[in-house]
Amino acid sequence: MRSQLLLTTIFSLISASSALANTSCTETDYVFTSEANVEIKTQGMGYSPKCLRVLPGTVITIQASKRHPLQGIQNPTNDNPFVMDTDAEVAVTQRMPGVGEYSYFCTNHGDTQGNGMAGSIQVVTQ
Repeated sequence: MRSQLLLTTIFSLISASSALANTSCTETDYVFTSEANVEIKTQGMGYSPKCLRVLPGTVITIQASKRHPLQGIQNPTNDNPFVMDTDAEVAVTQRMPGVGEYSYFCTNHGDTQGNGMAGSIQVVTQ
């Protein structure tokens, strides 16, 4: 019984960490800014910046269009404000909530695993 509980706990932790690692951003890819308002632009078949680190309360605008519809990636540990009922075809602006990782992708050129046209925002306390 005890080893089954341990295995269940380990599996849950692995599943949660896999769900969080849903972009191709590595620790060194993240660009930190303390700006209160930040715009993430579409650039070719990518986002600029792709991997962004900000403080809680930062207002983020992510560009979107009919060619590059935007959708957030579900995260089991927090509510991603970029997850929407329908894909956005215009810029989306959200105030970043608490500490966590908030990923997004172009539904035409990326996927929920963070492949292709996708990005990630990490909210940190510094």
